[in-house]
Amino acid sequence: MSNKAMNDTGRIAILEENIAHLERFLDQLNQAVIEQSKTIARLEKKVEKLSEKLEEEDSQMPVEPPSPPPHYDIRRGSN
Repeated sequence: MSNKAMNDTGRIAILEENIAHLERFLDQLNQAVIEQSKTIARLEKKVEKLSEKLEEEDSQMPVEPPSPPPHYDIRRGSN
């Protein structure tokens, strides 16, 4: 085998190895995206449930004007 053929064979082997690493890395990234998608869907459901619960609790709260703080006495006036 000629020197050029050996160089080409070595270069091809290196390229194939790099492709294998990139394919493995791509699979790992894809798996991470899938897991993140599942997590996002789960969190969206939780947010929706919490929003509904908060709306329900807000609708059950009586609507009253806020009471003045304890140190505020309107009978004293300004002295």
